Amino acid sequence: GDAINRAFDSIKSFHGTSQDNSRDWCDRAEIIFDAFNVNDVDRLSRIGIKLEDAAFDWYRDNQRPYGTWMVFRQTFERAFP
Repeated sequence: GDAINRAFDSIKSFHGTSQDNSRDWCDRAEIIFDAFNVNDVDRLSRIGIKLEDAAFDWYRDNQRPYGTWMVFRQTFERAFP
């Protein structure tokens, strides 16, 4: 609902450039998710809308059931170290 939309509006997009830090980005996303009580299902179903450019290409090519946010996060951080 509204809280989920506000949460995602608060997360900046991740582009996957050398300036982007995947760990910091995930940390910030988690703080926002926790503040708005966004569960793993909603996190995983919508996170692609915050990914652009190289990060979006990776996401499109690696869509699979991640099961939990932590599994997604570990995979994402390996892709963008």
